[in-house]
Amino acid sequence: MHASQPAHLIGVLVGLCAVAVCLAGCLTADMYTTVDADGTISHYRLEVTTSQDNYVLLEESAHQEGYATVRAMIEERGLLPGADTAPVAYDEQWIGGEVFMTFSAQSDLSADQLAGVQVAREGEHLVYRHVIGDGRSGSKIGGEDPFASGTATAFVVNYYLVMPGAIVDSNADAVEGATAEWHLSGADMLGTVLFAKSAAPARGVPGFSCWIAIAAVCILCCGVARAGQVRRRG
Repeated sequence: MHASQPAHLIGVLVGLCAVAVCLAGCLTADMYTTVDADGTISHYRLEVTTSQDNYVLLEESAHQEGYATVRAMIEERGLLPGADTAPVAYDEQWIGGEVFMTFSAQSDLSADQLAGVQVAREGEHLVYRHVIGDGRSGSKIGGEDPFASGTATAFVVNYYLVMPGAIVDSNADAVEGATAEWHLSGADMLGTVLFAKSAAPARGVPGFSCWIAIAAVCILCCGVARAGQVRRRG
């Protein structure tokens, strides 16, 4: 995300709900992140589920702030980075009284594009850290800080992380192989540090396997040609 728009996705969503502090237990955010061996984030998706009534309140807030739609407000808040940095696809579906809002990054991201996220190589391991609620200054709406107002109690966050190797240490609620998951809710999640350490697979040279294949073909061809020459001499 843009350095000038540091608010992390969760923080921004908390800010959006700050305009409707009368709501409680109104929003679930499912986050999916995949980290590659070189530390890049190759898969990043946020799925938000809320009621249609709550969505209408968000829409009214958008109108009050001069935006035509919720999408326009989200773009301004930094949820959808510009196409020149990290193109993101946004999808919205209304099903059975609920609204499903999906944000999917369409290109690899670096950790510094996401406020509160750090990916670092430590010896033979790759370490992922995410401070929930970092960049909270960017989530204020109307001068109100939702982290101070307690609006975050309206949130449930399910966070799914896939590391490039088997996870050897983590504070996740559940770990299986290279996957870790956290289930957070209420104001207690603010400031929480999500942590996972995995084995770091060796980073191969790009195209190395291709060069091996080419070399193998050359050796095979040379061998066949040499065998033909030997037969002719015989």
